[in-house]
Amino acid sequence: MRIPKWLVLAMLVPTFWGIWGGLTEIPEKWISPPFPPTLGYAVWSLTMLPFAAIALKKVHRRLEMSRRAILSGCADLIQFCAASATLQLVHGLFPALTHTGCGHRDCEE
Repeated sequence: MRIPKWLVLAMLVPTFWGIWGGLTEIPEKWISPPFPPTLGYAVWSLTMLPFAAIALKKVHRRLEMSRRAILSGCADLIQFCAASATLQLVHGLFPALTHTGCGHRDCEE
């Protein structure tokens, strides 16, 4: 039985995200002065640009402008906003879960 390419990629993406998440903590905790966590996310977003360019090249730099594609993009934006709001809610309601005293200069024991 042959595994479809999309399934392999769908399994690799979260794996690499986890590796990236683990690696971004290293400069935040062990470099003096500490590396700002937001800068790690900024670097991550920049590393996505080459892959976006490759994806656009594969579709000959044409974006689908159908109603379904636009609605799908809007749904993605709504999901992003909902996930961000959930993270803020958890941080506000349960500060002990999100503020663990990890030794970072912003963490308090």
